[in-house]
Amino acid sequence: MPVKVHDENRIPWLLKELDNLGKRKIRVGIMGGDKAMIGAVHEFGARIPVTPKMRKWFAAQGYPLRKETTHIVIPERSFIRAGFDENEKAFLEEAKKWLIEAFRKGTPTDTVLEALALQLQGMMQEYLRNLSEPPLSRMTVEMTGRSNPLVRTGDLLQAIVYEVV
Repeated sequence: MPVKVHDENRIPWLLKELDNLGKRKIRVGIMGGDKAMIGAVHEFGARIPVTPKMRKWFAAQGYPLRKETTHIVIPERSFIRAGFDENEKAFLEEAKKWLIEAFRKGTPTDTVLEALALQLQGMMQEYLRNLSEPPLSRMTVEMTGRSNPLVRTGDLLQAIVYEVV
């Protein structure tokens, strides 16, 4: 009785996938548009010079600025850098497991990278959603009725997107 041997040599496929993986990157953040400026202000903070028009506006809202106030300071509320830093270890552990499993099953790395990017996007959105420090000014809380510094309409949250390049 002849013996039929089926040798599925997946090493060439694996080498190709590893090469492909080494050339790819996952990017997560605000990739442009009108939310990029708002995101940058919160990510890095800002000092906005007070103009006479701003002074009048604050006074009209019932929050007159002191004469010595020369800048409105928006504190740094990093949600991209800090969101990644807080999730980096867990994300890398997941990535390692997912890639090993993908190579075992023959799943293309593009598929795994898309799934990993989506997971990292979710982690960073969750971080933004839970951010509470530094707190909003008393004026902002009173005017908006909210206490989460970065979630008002959900636009900034939705602006966090991913791409695999």
